[in-house]
Amino acid sequence: MLDLDSIQNTFKFFEFDLVINFAGRFSPLDKIGEDLNRLSSSNLVSVLKSIGKPTSLMHLSSALERDDSLAESDYALSKTSGTRNLLDAASDSNIGVIVVKCHNIIGKDHDQRKLVGTLIKQASLGLPISLNYPNRVRDFVYIDDFTEALWHIVEHFEFLIKKNRKTAEYETIRQIDWEIGTGIGTKISDLAFEIYQRLGQSKDLVDYALSDTGNDPFEVCIADTSNNRTIRCTTSLDSVLDNAIGVQF
Repeated sequence: MLDLDSIQNTFKFFEFDLVINFAGRFSPLDKIGEDLNRLSSSNLVSVLKSIGKPTSLMHLSSALERDDSLAESDYALSKTSGTRNLLDAASDSNIGVIVVKCHNIIGKDHDQRKLVGTLIKQASLGLPISLNYPNRVRDFVYIDDFTEALWHIVEHFEFLIKKNRKTAEYETIRQIDWEIGTGIGTKISDLAFEIYQRLGQSKDLVDYALSDTGNDPFEVCIADTSNNRTIRCTTSLDSVLDNAIGVQF
C-alpha cells in the first residue's frame, strides 16, 4: 500500500467498480503504521488516476477523527490525515469516494492489542488493569454486524452503478458518507467491570491511571443514529461479550 509501483501492478490489468481499503494499523504506531494510515487510500487514488480507469474507492475512517487539530491518539491523528489526503487526491479525478466512519469493532480473533482483548486477557489471568480514561464512552460493534452493514453499503453502491449505466456517460460519485455503530454508549470502566465479573474476578482489580479532570474533549463518541446514512447495529454488548469471551477462552 506504500509502494506505488506495486499498486499499479495490481490494478493496471483489471477494472473494478469498487475498491475497498481495509489497510490500517492501531496504536502504538511505528513509522510504517503511521504512513499506512495517512497514505494508503490516497496512494490508491493516485495510481488509479494515473491509469485512467474510472472506479470508486471505499475508505474506512475512524469515528475518532476530528476536523480540528485535537486528536485522541496517534491513531486518530493519522486516520484524520488519511481521510483528508484521500479527499484532496480525489477532488479532481474520476475516482468516486465512499467514506465509512467506523466505531469500535469487536471481532472473534485473539488480537490482544485492542481494549476488549486486553481486558479479557488480564481478567482471565487474574491480573489488575489500569484504565487511563475510565469515563470515556464508546460505541462497540460486533464484527458480524459490521460486515453486514458493509454489505448493505455495497448493495447501495451497486444500485447507483446500475442506475448510472442507464445513462450515456459515466458519472463519478463525488462523495458518500456512511457511519456504522449501535448508537449506544458504554463507559470504559463499566466495560472493564463487566468483563472482570464475567471471568470471576473482583472489580477491585480495575483501577484508574489518571484522575478524572472533568474536561475531556474525547469523552463521548457514539454513532449518530439520527443520520439516515448511519447503519445501526443491533447486537447487544452482552451478546458481543458472550461471543468474544467464549471464542477466546
